[in-house]
Amino acid sequence: MIQLSTSVSVLKSVRLWAGLLLLWAGMDRGVAATFVVTSAGNAGEGSLRQAIINANTNPGPDRIEFAITSGPFVIRPLTTLPPLTEAVVVDGTTQSGYNGAPLVEIDGANVSGDGLQILGGNSVVRGLAITHCKRNGIRITGPRGTNLIAGNYLGLTAGGAAGGNADGGITVYRSAGNTIGGIS
Repeated sequence: MIQLSTSVSVLKSVRLWAGLLLLWAGMDRGVAATFVVTSAGNAGEGSLRQAIINANTNPGPDRIEFAITSGPFVIRPLTTLPPLTEAVVVDGTTQSGYNGAPLVEIDGANVSGDGLQILGGNSVVRGLAITHCKRNGIRITGPRGTNLIAGNYLGLTAGGAAGGNADGGITVYRSAGNTIGGIS
């Protein structure tokens, strides 16, 4: 009888320590979050700029989704957007009404840099139109790599009209393992 109670006691201790270890490991990695863009405005709560800032400051992979309430869904930043420094999925296909072609457009006519700059690896950009940037529609820089860029219009508006980016649609600089193209 003593052996049985000792075994049960040891088993409870092992479970407690295993649970604490899992809790500690999860705290270190951070919790993935979803940030929703509800405004085509330049800044403030609900803007793409704020969603990028939030994703950059939240440890772990995050998502940026779109639910802009009134069209056209054209985001015209007044200054260059912050670079994506953490793993994030920027998913324009989440905008209501998406049916295989981008509805959300980032119009970079007012900024001097790239439309989106990816510094953190393991990111995905899909379902966006990125136009009129003074540099590139998307620039991927840095050793982390393994990004996916798919289903975007780069240099075409969401309506399909010409809206070229000055330097190019996508520039990849010192970054390996990226996939560019396709629909998903």
